[in-house]
Amino acid sequence: MKNIYLLFSKSEKGKILVLLFGVLIHSFIEITSIASILPFMTIVMDPSIINKNDLLYILYNFLNLSTYNDFLIVMGFAVFGLILFSNIYSALIFWWITKFVQFQSYRLSKKIFNNYLSQEYIFFLNRNSSELSKNVLTEVNRVIIGVIYPMLLAASKFVILIFITMLLLYVNPKLSLVISLTLSILYGVVYYLAREYLRNIGELSSKATFEKYKFTDEAFNGIKDIKLRRTEEEFLKKYSQPAKDFAQYSATSTAVSLIPRYAIETLAFGGLLLIVIFFIITSENYMEVIPLVALYALAGYKIMPALQQIYHSITQIRYNTPALEILLKDLKKNLSQKKEEINTVSLPKIKSNIQLKSVSFKYPNTDNQALENLNLKITHNSLIAFVGKTGSGKTTLIDILLGLLPISKGEILFDEVKLNSNNLALWQKKLGYVPQNIFLTDDTIKNNIAFAVPENLIDDKKIVNAANLAELDDYISNLPEKYNTFVGERGIRISGGQIQRIGIARALYHNPEILVFDEATSALDNVTEKNIMSSIKTLSKKKTIIIVAHRLSTIKNCDQIYLIDKGKISAQGTYDELIKSSKSFYDMVYVDDFIKGERNE
Repeated sequence: MKNIYLLFSKSEKGKILVLLFGVLIHSFIEITSIASILPFMTIVMDPSIINKNDLLYILYNFLNLSTYNDFLIVMGFAVFGLILFSNIYSALIFWWITKFVQFQSYRLSKKIFNNYLSQEYIFFLNRNSSELSKNVLTEVNRVIIGVIYPMLLAASKFVILIFITMLLLYVNPKLSLVISLTLSILYGVVYYLAREYLRNIGELSSKATFEKYKFTDEAFNGIKDIKLRRTEEEFLKKYSQPAKDFAQYSATSTAVSLIPRYAIETLAFGGLLLIVIFFIITSENYMEVIPLVALYALAGYKIMPALQQIYHSITQIRYNTPALEILLKDLKKNLSQKKEEINTVSLPKIKSNIQLKSVSFKYPNTDNQALENLNLKITHNSLIAFVGKTGSGKTTLIDILLGLLPISKGEILFDEVKLNSNNLALWQKKLGYVPQNIFLTDDTIKNNIAFAVPENLIDDKKIVNAANLAELDDYISNLPEKYNTFVGERGIRISGGQIQRIGIARALYHNPEILVFDEATSALDNVTEKNIMSSIKTLSKKKTIIIVAHRLSTIKNCDQIYLIDKGKISAQGTYDELIKSSKSFYDMVYVDDFIKGERNE
């Protein structure tokens, strides 16, 4: 209860109190409808009691009825109406609880999704995306349907159960006490024996769900390799085991929560017969037994589903508690960053340079520094390149410049303004980024270039201009739907080169001050790359452009080239300067054979 309380906002907690008040009213109506059966059946068995009971006599005269039968008919309809009203109210309460719970499913999934999206980039380096998807899409549903919903239902049924038990204790304390203890002990013993098992399979169920998400995600993302190598069966085997386990755990949980019901129903029927026998033995006039039997029969009709619902809810809560703990663990980390209000403010344009002073960075849970005491200066509106072997620290350096990784030591300055958490969001608005692997949504070319801009706010002129600079215009003009052509999931309907161009156009759409290309032209042919690099060179007179590349043709015309080795700058200079001074330069770029031949000569 304490953990669940943390999931709700103040307004939601208020709604729960109102809901519980409605449940309390429902309990009064329910107990009244059940209690009404006793006087009615008593009058049926002995109509003369109307004259003996002051309240019934006053009511009989008030209604001005001519016969006892008329009074019985009116009473019968009144009891039926009360029971009907009770059931209608029960249905309304059930609908109210269901609506509240389903809305909480939406709210909680949005909350945990927002929590993940708000984390720093480094958070995602240590978490599997399938696990995060599983938490948002599956574990939230388990918490809502398997914990919160059963808890509310159990609470409503528990209140009703208490009131009915109090009524039965008032009518016949000894018999009611025996019945209550028998049923409670039976359900309690079954739950006690199954509770640890339920929790264990609940944890295993979460693990199996993660593996299902993981293997399906890997299979669909690697479908080209799977088809090429004909390894469908291998991935099917990987998926089959956790899917089978999950089905087994779910079936077991359901069975444990329902099995006592059948034994209790048998016991209830036999118990009703025993009650009749008990009253016949203890009562001189067995005709007096019928109203009491009717009362216990109606009470049992209400008690049995309530008791079963409470037990079923408790077993489901036990089974799904691991899902609740998973969500609370992430929500309690409190890593969410408050989003900056950046729509009404801006930073001035960079006029001088960008500097990294003694910057160091180490990834979590690692011993070695990815970057160590790095110093460099990027002149405004220049074209620079970072070159280095795989694992040298180039990507880490780019991620730090993009503000995605927090530096361990040192500082980053632009025009002597220090980059910090207060201006980070504004700094990132100045950046356009083109990674090696472009992510495309299953949408149109137009929406992929604008990426996450509401469709009604997309500027078509900026779309066309960005596409022209990315050498996309000829390709798009030959498409039947032009910019409204769908690219498919992850761009599966277009070539790798076109995907790369769309990524470049996306970076150019917002007209950033600084463009960062991380192996962005690697998937392009030489002619297209040459044309784009020519455009980039022209842009460099108006923008600061940072390139990570291996091809000599990509970096040959850069104003400054930095050689990165083991997280440090081993050399820097223009292409001509590095050719003369750095022996390792040729080892860090891909060059044509005839260039190597010229160098050897």
